[in-house]
Amino acid sequence: MTPLDSLFLIPLFVIGGICAFTDIRYGKIKNKWIKAGLIWAALLYLSLIFYTIFYLHQKENIGYILEMLINGLIALGVGYFLWQFKLWSAGDAKLFTLYAFLIPLSFYSNYYLNYFPSFALLVNTFLLIILFLVIEALFSSIKNRPKKIGLIWRKWFELKKLTPKIVSSAKLYLNYLAFFIILRIIIQPISRAFAPKMGSNFALFFLILFIARRYLFGFLFKSKKIMPVLSILGGGYAIYLISQGQGVLLFSMLKMALIFMVTIGLLMRFLGQYIEKKEVKKTFSFAPFMLLASLITIIIKGSLLSFILSLFR
Repeated sequence: MTPLDSLFLIPLFVIGGICAFTDIRYGKIKNKWIKAGLIWAALLYLSLIFYTIFYLHQKENIGYILEMLINGLIALGVGYFLWQFKLWSAGDAKLFTLYAFLIPLSFYSNYYLNYFPSFALLVNTFLLIILFLVIEALFSSIKNRPKKIGLIWRKWFELKKLTPKIVSSAKLYLNYLAFFIILRIIIQPISRAFAPKMGSNFALFFLILFIARRYLFGFLFKSKKIMPVLSILGGGYAIYLISQGQGVLLFSMLKMALIFMVTIGLLMRFLGQYIEKKEVKKTFSFAPFMLLASLITIIIKGSLLSFILSLFR
């Protein structure tokens, strides 16, 4: 970490730590800390611009500062969008924007999405929250209904009922695989045109798949015409990969489709049961997770999800 990085990161962790504490203790992120951070960021940006132009006489380096500004402004728009859809509070949106302005772009080097590298921070934040909810839901289920869970597993493995479940799971996997292949075909030319690294970016790819599953899979699985067409196209693409000697790529896609199906399936089951129990809405503290996500982002210089999935390649 360079001295210049310290000017960005030390205020980030100081303000982030304070906001995490107040969010946990009082359920609020105070605007005065966000304002102080944004003022500090603005002073740093202005100082860098004047230093680069009038002292170093290197106007070409202004591009880096502009990239940071664009990243921060997009983060502001994304934060506002998530707030409008009530996915987090206004304070969380402002805090995310502050993080985007204060984390230097060099700390996204292993995961750099053009124009919006702070997408890695967003993914890491929500991934940590999801993991926390899954673990909490799992322990809650084990604590409150251990006998019922054992009974469910015993019923699942009854021989008479096992065959239909295997057939159903295989059918579901083929549907996931077909959709996975089709989506990959669609994304590849887009990624080559707009973001060269997007094609290998599993975090972004999985986010798109997750959104697609949430809003489209219900419609597609009920259709008697669309899924067979997707299956035929997916099968044709698989045959094409084999004929072109790209069996390794096909195997990777088979593996990733299975990982996605199992991971999202278990995730939705646990969260569904947990949310069903929590009838009363409670304030959820995003700030501590965002602080931890920023630390992880800086350490691994990218997306935690991409890092984890890279272990399965």
